[in-house]
Amino acid sequence: MNSSLNENEILKRFLKRPQHIKIEVTNICNANCTFCAYQFMEREKDIMPMELFARVIQDYVEMGGGALTLSSVVGDCLIDPHLLDKLVLVRSNPQIGMVNIFTNLIALDRWDDSSVIRLLELIDLWSISIGPNREIYKELFQVDQFERVISSLERLFRLRDTAARKPMMRLLGRAVAEPFVVDERIGRIDAAMLKKESWLAAYSDWGGMIPAQPRNTPVIRSSSEQDKTKVCTMPLLTTVVFCGGTVGLCGCADYDAALTIGDLKDEKLGSIVAGRRRRLYLESFANRTLNRYCRQCTFYQPANEQELAGLVEGTHPIWPDLGSDRCLTSPFVSLE
Repeated sequence: MNSSLNENEILKRFLKRPQHIKIEVTNICNANCTFCAYQFMEREKDIMPMELFARVIQDYVEMGGGALTLSSVVGDCLIDPHLLDKLVLVRSNPQIGMVNIFTNLIALDRWDDSSVIRLLELIDLWSISIGPNREIYKELFQVDQFERVISSLERLFRLRDTAARKPMMRLLGRAVAEPFVVDERIGRIDAAMLKKESWLAAYSDWGGMIPAQPRNTPVIRSSSEQDKTKVCTMPLLTTVVFCGGTVGLCGCADYDAALTIGDLKDEKLGSIVAGRRRRLYLESFANRTLNRYCRQCTFYQPANEQELAGLVEGTHPIWPDLGSDRCLTSPFVSLE
């Protein structure tokens, strides 16, 4: 295959199917972060039933499988009491590749040690959102759960040593623009992970929804002047299934499931993602006919033709960037 594939040729390949899906096992969260649009979500709060989850997995396997994230735009997957059963089902299908979760760890103490060890063995990458100390954590996460999270983090790493299969882990540091002190316990855990500390101190406005942040922390505002003629990487490579069964275009910023392309009550996942609505949406970047959500979005990531061509050819699998909040994971499936 020619590595000089142009953007149109690459787009045609990815129109067939995404390389990764995100399943919203729940849209319920136990924090109310100032930097997250969860506080503005108007959807009914729910947990995906096991029957629906099994259907999503079966559809994905029939499509060829690939990478999977069991966390969506908002919500914390550890709240789902059936998470372990869902992961066991996922791992019974060899077509499913890398499995990721995003969590604040607040609910980890609801799971006993044996269950946590099983979770560790079934999940490939844990992305853990945390603040640097109790005071700033309370300001940003708007719950007083810092000590609970630290205890869970220490427990998680202790149990990881006993797990037969040890996952990758990364801390997603959430901080403020003003000088701050990092709790020494986080520093010790971070050092054990052999990762350099990284703290986010500027936040997206989620299309104009997020107000000012504490302590003069910058908010990245939407700009109508931003050039968005290249297709965005996230909807191109990732499709989201919301907990009620609707299928969405964007697993990155669509907290209220506004950009839907179908419903699993009406058709199968493969038909939805290969259908007209997704195609028209992906083409809307080049056609300059973007919907208002995407025009206002500050999470926009223009597609990189070289990396995408490598995926098409099977020569450039993208493993998680452990320094980034956004990750695309291998193994990928053939687009032929």
